Amino acid sequence: MIVPDANLLICAYSDGTPQHEAAREWWESLINGTERVGLPWAVATAFVRLMTHPRVLAVPISPEHAIDHVRSRLRYPHVTPINPGPRHLIDLRRNLEAAGTGGRGVSFQSACHTSSAGSPCMLTSTSSLHPNTFSNAATCFCTAQSSI
Repeated sequence: MIVPDANLLICAYSDGTPQHEAAREWWESLINGTERVGLPWAVATAFVRLMTHPRVLAVPISPEHAIDHVRSRLRYPHVTPINPGPRHLIDLRRNLEAAGTGGRGVSFQSACHTSSAGSPCMLTSTSSLHPNTFSNAATCFCTAQSSI
């Protein structure tokens, strides 16, 4: 399962970002593919919050437009909204310890969810941007519950 972070989705949507073209191409190929994609509600909410904020975008989009954009992605059968499971804090701690990070890495690592217990998920972020491609930034294991 691929789990994108909010920054990647924002870059894919916003043509004013330096990584826009690479992020858009990567995201669209993923959306139009068949590999499972997990979209944590925290990521979806962050997308809506940031895309509608006038300090983030010179011309922010409306909340309705931002929500409709997220909904349009959730209509694909291989894209699943996901929530943290009951072991989320335990798994978050383990992942942060393994990554040796805190601070800015916390929100990225907290996006690590899977729809089946103990399954691996591949976290993707703009921090994993190579010259023109996105790669997997980390593999982690955690427990989550599908929203469906």
